[in-house]
Amino acid sequence: MKSGPSHRCELLLKLPLMHPQQLKKKASRPISSSVTNRLPRDPTSYLKTRIRGSRLRNAARILVLIELTQRLHQAYRQAYDKQAADRLLPQNPAARPAARRVASTNAKFDIERLKDCLKAKFNTTLGPSDGRSQGYDVTNGIFTGFYGSIQDPFQIRIDQTSRTLADIRTRTGNPRAMAMADPNDSYLVYLGSDAFASSAAVYRIAAQIHEIGNNIYQEYGKFGLTQPQASSRLQRLVNDSDAGLALEECVFGGYVMKNGRVLK
Repeated sequence: MKSGPSHRCELLLKLPLMHPQQLKKKASRPISSSVTNRLPRDPTSYLKTRIRGSRLRNAARILVLIELTQRLHQAYRQAYDKQAADRLLPQNPAARPAARRVASTNAKFDIERLKDCLKAKFNTTLGPSDGRSQGYDVTNGIFTGFYGSIQDPFQIRIDQTSRTLADIRTRTGNPRAMAMADPNDSYLVYLGSDAFASSAAVYRIAAQIHEIGNNIYQEYGKFGLTQPQASSRLQRLVNDSDAGLALEECVFGGYVMKNGRVLK
């Protein structure tokens, strides 16, 4: 067998030549490479995705900071309001907070002002005082009124002797309550008999008027009476939003404290 360079040359010369069309197809065939296939069509798309993700994270951080700032502001505002007055639980069985802010004026009761407020806010007319009966008997806590255009008569009685504060708080389950409605007579309201010790006389009248306002709304709200609202500032100061507070504010210009001063 022949060997050597001359023999190898002969073998190469005998190999069949590739057709020109086959050479053209081979040259145009794409290179199959795993590295090449993983490259993005747009070289900048990866960078854009990273930038977009960074911006989203920054936006989320800003939203969190805004939420925390709003909550801190609300907490500071509530802490400031708590310095003005003690907490007052809403609706009828309510405790009247002690004053922590110096009120500006002494409270004065004006029966004509009460009439105006009842008419404007409760669509109610105070009963006549004709010598035989009084529309509002402050001493005995009896209020007579007429509601609406049909002048529906009603009478609210405020019992100030039959229940102590401890009794009222036990019955209502509210450790700060000073008033409660009779479960069998919606027009009968009890005030704690010992709730007004060492207090100004006008404080007792304000408490009665507060409960009268609550009682009128509770009875006639179901017949279309819209609940009157006290000013938002006073509602925050005493943490109360019932109808009684609206009537008290209208009559006295604010919330009457135990010392007879008006909290506005």
